[in-house]
Amino acid sequence: MRRQEFDICDKNEIDDFLKAERTGVLSMTDSRGDPYAVPVSYVYLDGEVYIHGALQGKKYDCIRAHGKVQFTVYREYSYIPSYATGGMSACSASSFYNITDL
Repeated sequence: MRRQEFDICDKNEIDDFLKAERTGVLSMTDSRGDPYAVPVSYVYLDGEVYIHGALQGKKYDCIRAHGKVQFTVYREYSYIPSYATGGMSACSASSFYNITDL
């Protein structure tokens, strides 16, 4: 993480965060090596992430093919539009997040 002051390392805080949220983004690569990311529903129970979904389809094909995934859970606390920061372009817009990558 680039901004170390926002990094959360406390396991209890991470567990509480993951228990409170319900959706995340599962990222992987497909059979051609192209990136593929899909929003998913999940539950966090006893230190494990359980993802809702059918046992067939593209995401399971990707997992079977490569076995490597990244799961990101985030909570957007507030959106700051560009006009609030004095700019008028999308580049000056921002958000405050709490993010956990597994």
